[in-house]
Amino acid sequence: MSIDNANQISHRDIAYEVIDEYSTNVTFEVSRIPGQAVSCDVTVLNQSFAIVGFLTVDVAPSTNRSTVISSTVLTTELGVSGLVDGCR
Repeated sequence: MSIDNANQISHRDIAYEVIDEYSTNVTFEVSRIPGQAVSCDVTVLNQSFAIVGFLTVDVAPSTNRSTVISSTVLTTELGVSGLVDGCR
């Protein structure tokens, strides 16, 4: 979990699923001020902790403080973990 106190944005990794050698699904929760649009950077790593996939996910404004997002990240090789690097 990470928190940006200036903008009151936090994120929490929920799950990841390696679909195949070229894609991984990452599910995470974003909390922010209702009505605030947010962008989150999602990364997939291989067994050597090298980045093999990256995606910036735009989270639309909502009346809810928290939103659960599930995104598929395309990868250059088999990933072994998926996580959110940060939101802004």
